Amino acid sequence: MKSWPSTVPRIRHAVTRLSDVFRIALQREYGMAYTDLDIVFLMTDARVYWDRPNVAAPIWSEEKGALEIQNSAFCFATEQLDFLLERVRAIMDERGAEQLKKNMYIYTQLGPNLFQHTIQWLQLIEPVQLYFTHSDDHFLIPDVAALHKSYGGFVLLH
Repeated sequence: MKSWPSTVPRIRHAVTRLSDVFRIALQREYGMAYTDLDIVFLMTDARVYWDRPNVAAPIWSEEKGALEIQNSAFCFATEQLDFLLERVRAIMDERGAEQLKKNMYIYTQLGPNLFQHTIQWLQLIEPVQLYFTHSDDHFLIPDVAALHKSYGGFVLLH
């Protein structure tokens, strides 16, 4: 992370989703789980959140059976983080000079989209626990409570 400024061109639109990359780099550099500030932990045993690789997986669509692999709360092993950072670098290299001209990244490309496309590879390195939570579509307390009961309990709220 300390060498990042020397490897990224200093042009305003070079990387619009840099915060997503920093989340991974921070966890890699400090060896601590990453958590957004609006996450609420529901388990009293803190080891649940840092003892083994895990990632937040909101129930995105109950009707379609869809989950999102999110970067709002995660804890990966060092080798998994190295794999993610290598993939970020590959995505950036693939964009080449074009990323300096215009925004070449979709909103979630270096965050949830990256996690979604690499979760199988991360699982091969070390098992990753998916921690169910609610999505932005389920924000009313009765809806969240119903999902909490249906899925056997959430580990965190977002």
